[in-house]
Amino acid sequence: MDAFLMRPGYAELAKTVNSICASITTIFLFTRLWARRTHYKGLWWDDFLLIATWAFQLAGNGLAAAAPRYGFNILTGSKHGWVFVFSAVSCFYIAMGLGKAAFATTLLRLSTGGTKILLCFVVAIVCAFQTAVTIVTWLNICGTASDMASISERCVPMNTLLWIHIGNAIVTVCADATLAYLPWRIITKVYLPKREKWTVALTMSLVGLAGPVCLARVAIAGMTQELEKKHGQVDWSYGAVTIWGLLQAEVAIYVVAQTIPLLRVLLLSDSSKDSKSPGYATRLSATNRKAKGKTPAAGVEPVQEVRTSIELVHLPSGKIVTADSEEGKAFKSSEAGEKAGQELPTTEKAASEPQLVQGVSGATLDDETHRIWADMGLSRRAWSKSPSPPPDDLPQQSLNASTGRA
Repeated sequence: MDAFLMRPGYAELAKTVNSICASITTIFLFTRLWARRTHYKGLWWDDFLLIATWAFQLAGNGLAAAAPRYGFNILTGSKHGWVFVFSAVSCFYIAMGLGKAAFATTLLRLSTGGTKILLCFVVAIVCAFQTAVTIVTWLNICGTASDMASISERCVPMNTLLWIHIGNAIVTVCADATLAYLPWRIITKVYLPKREKWTVALTMSLVGLAGPVCLARVAIAGMTQELEKKHGQVDWSYGAVTIWGLLQAEVAIYVVAQTIPLLRVLLLSDSSKDSKSPGYATRLSATNRKAKGKTPAAGVEPVQEVRTSIELVHLPSGKIVTADSEEGKAFKSSEAGEKAGQELPTTEKAASEPQLVQGVSGATLDDETHRIWADMGLSRRAWSKSPSPPPDDLPQQSLNASTGRA
């Protein structure tokens, strides 16, 4: 490992790592924003926080990639090189705090009671520590050339600085573990089909991957101090670039992990045009229904027998007939000019998802849990309470009756 940390070519490594991280976060962030704007209810606070996260990380990427060109080196670095490095690392720390705050904001909208208090506490602690290490970054480190760009005249021993970062790492890992656990806690209070429940919780918990990356970063930072004990003052600039690469990888994980749950729902949907159409929920042919192997259960056949391209007419007697039937034609001709006829197109309300659920489970159009989860793009089958008949039947019969969308 010593040979790895002292390898030459750290300038090329800096360009490669920063380019990859910038590309990944940009692709995933703009995919999320596109999905939110075109398929869901538009942007919310968590999206704006993620945009700020991406902006700070992108600024850090550019500064870190340019630092070697402007003279960064652990032993013989120039003032400009260290200014670039300090600025880049500061951007990464700020981006990390914003990324965690964005995910916590998402969970805040889904949670209640004590969970909200815990989330607020986590965000406050994380932001406080990220602010502290950002300031510490600009302190003069004994035994390095960083004094040319530091804000303090008195140098801080590297061991002291290392312990400060270890403390920050402990807080960061605990925050990552907490944020990865809370989706599992929140989802236990929401009805979802079993298989989807675990999938949703797992995708939302991917932020926990930032914890092991943080531990690896701290471990490598500790190894750099062992280098100086073994070999004296050596050039471990390659190791420094590696550490900063892991730092921005933590930020990238939070951006990617907050995009995947939306993509999961989006990929399980049909075409984007249909998903934006008001009549999407009922334009499913009987042929498609047979192809899916869905057999309507007794008691819900009247609302699930959806025909293709059939115009229905609601007679005053309460009977619903097709518009091209004798009764339908007679009714339409008799009511022409009076505008009293009630034409029900293919998108008849009887086949809408909320009304189907209302008929079998008591859930209504005003179900706040369903509205929030659907608006945020996390699931279209989340409800505030478990339906009856049994959940194993409901997803196939009523919740999937419209499209099979997740």
